[in-house]
Amino acid sequence: MTVMLISLITSFIYLTATGLLLRSIYKKIPLNHQGLQACSLSALFLHAYLLYLSIDTAQGQNLSIINMLSFFAWFVLLFVKLSAFVMRKQDSLLVFVMPLTGVLVLAAAFWPGYSLFQTRLYPQTLLHIFISILAFGLLAVASLQAAALAWQNQRLRHKKLTAFNLPLPPLQSLQLLLSRLLAYGFALLTVSLLSGFLFMPNYFKIHPGKTGLSCLAWLIFALILAKQRLAGWQAATLARWTLFGMTLLASGYFGSKLFI
Repeated sequence: MTVMLISLITSFIYLTATGLLLRSIYKKIPLNHQGLQACSLSALFLHAYLLYLSIDTAQGQNLSIINMLSFFAWFVLLFVKLSAFVMRKQDSLLVFVMPLTGVLVLAAAFWPGYSLFQTRLYPQTLLHIFISILAFGLLAVASLQAAALAWQNQRLRHKKLTAFNLPLPPLQSLQLLLSRLLAYGFALLTVSLLSGFLFMPNYFKIHPGKTGLSCLAWLIFALILAKQRLAGWQAATLARWTLFGMTLLASGYFGSKLFI
């Protein structure tokens, strides 16, 4: 089976799962959890196989922008899926992640891009990349939670009901999960930045834009966590600052051609 065919099948499964979610939301009928589980898990498995084929090549590891975006989308989707086992209504967040992931799978198949790197020769750099992926993925999930938190807060404050009403967990549960994700993501981001400076002496000179924006995002997340611990923020303010920090981090990660 060719990579193109697997990509088409994977993208179709992602979009099918999105259709199940949208049907449940718009028609206000019970979600077909078994169908959603079957689609999402099979798509995650096929997507993981595609990532292996596209990144680990005979010439080296292809860390192109599209491959990294596809990898991040897979990681975010996996984490949202795992969190849904704890909070069942977290499944509704997949309606934002799955179609984007399906599009990225197709984009990686048609326009893979090439940015080869011999990570086997530099294991410390591979460690830095791995930690960075975990940090970015967790903070991306935190940003998705922030968007859900803002959505839920807006609905409760204005009591507005539309055709598109996501069945989300209670506001307090969303805020608690967001705080935990921010704490874990911030810790990994700290380790990622330290490993970059430790393992690559010219880290700032090589990628000044990426490093500067990442450090600025680190300060934003540090401010959020400190404020939450000392006094707490309202849900809307917490969501806005989280999304702002993630925007800076994403700009740093994908603002340059190379990931590392």
